[in-house]
Amino acid sequence: MSVYTEFFNFKEEPFKLTPDPDFFYCSTSHEEAIQLIEYSIKTRKGFMALIGEVGTGKTTLTRVLLNSLTDVETCLVLNPFLSPEEMIRYICSDFGITIPKNYDKGKIYNKLTEYLLKLYEENKYALLIIDESQNLSLETIELIRQLSNIEKEDAKLLQILFVGQPEFLEMLNKYELRQVKQRISTIIQLKSLTLDDVENYVNFRISKASKYNKAIFTKNAIKAIYKYTGGNPRDINKLCEYALIAAYNDKSKKIDKKHIDEAFIEINPTLVQYTKSFKTTSKNTSKFIITGLTIIALFLIFLLFENYCKIESNKNNNSNIINNNSLLNKKDNLTNSVKTKEDNHSKEIVIVKTETQLNKTLKTNDNISVEEKEFNQKDKIIKNDKQCILFKVNQKVRIKPDLNSPYLTIMKKNSKVEVIKIANDWAMISIDNNIGWVLIYDKYNQIVNCEVQ
Repeated sequence: MSVYTEFFNFKEEPFKLTPDPDFFYCSTSHEEAIQLIEYSIKTRKGFMALIGEVGTGKTTLTRVLLNSLTDVETCLVLNPFLSPEEMIRYICSDFGITIPKNYDKGKIYNKLTEYLLKLYEENKYALLIIDESQNLSLETIELIRQLSNIEKEDAKLLQILFVGQPEFLEMLNKYELRQVKQRISTIIQLKSLTLDDVENYVNFRISKASKYNKAIFTKNAIKAIYKYTGGNPRDINKLCEYALIAAYNDKSKKIDKKHIDEAFIEINPTLVQYTKSFKTTSKNTSKFIITGLTIIALFLIFLLFENYCKIESNKNNNSNIINNNSLLNKKDNLTNSVKTKEDNHSKEIVIVKTETQLNKTLKTNDNISVEEKEFNQKDKIIKNDKQCILFKVNQKVRIKPDLNSPYLTIMKKNSKVEVIKIANDWAMISIDNNIGWVLIYDKYNQIVNCEVQ
């Protein structure tokens, strides 16, 4: 226990760096990631990828996911440096499959296939999670691709979740991994916390660790935390840990901006010293910079003045040329007046032709509108039934009916919106005069009658 736990009435340390599911704060980004992974597992999509920068909570999220899944047998690989044979043996061992030492990869593959088929017949799922996937070798990734070939006609028997940093997506661009890249159906990218998320995150962890539920970080302290960490959860934990120590040394029950500043200096002493030395050297060089800029400015003024004199002399020369040309223009105007009369006559002919073409076009458009009306009557648009979609959780409204499509907005839990039409597993809705698509999935939402309250 830290020195400050008793001072702040903590039951335990609130900002531990180890991944603890009990201290998991589910931001909007994390909630969406869990929902998409669960959906991909239940629909047997096969390959998935969870991508995030260092410290964004990928490992903690996978631990929370493992605790929340039902009817799913899981295997978690924490060591990505295993050889292909070591990897397949470890996977079987973690699934509880006994493999004799003298079995080669072919026999191990058959054993794993039998196990997955048995789970499928029992209506269960198998999930393989590989952490730090950016460190996998090409040979091991190829083995994992071969394991994904264990399938039935309508479903993948092994669901595979790659968890890694953005470098993993760069790996997939290699020519040797083009088949793996094509098979990844869902790519989820964790984002850093927003300013509001940072405040909720800090207060959530304080309330978890505290005997009394109260906020001890001021608003200015929260803003400073966001400024120094950029919303990275691991950096937030480290900074808040040092800030609590600073407040304890100051005998302050509230953590203010000055404690955050002290903590940042304590964590990054080299960066702070560099900043101070830069300020002192900048004072010495500023005089030379100002002198140089003054000389350059005077030189530019001289060039502009010289150019101005040249322009004035050119104007005097051009005035004589303009006077001579005015006489020629009068002759041209007389000639053009004759041509204008001839042109007006030709324009009248063109107008008559244009009106004839316009009438033909209007008739053609009438025919098209009739065909469109007949087509719209065949479209599956919900008008009379007035069906609505009721949201059980917060869910994103996509621009297109695709999980990887950007989203328009987030529908709040228990909200209800009228459905325009349904296509496959997607419902079209209208939000603020914008058309969007929502994935129909009984765990997230349900279709109800709009009239029923």
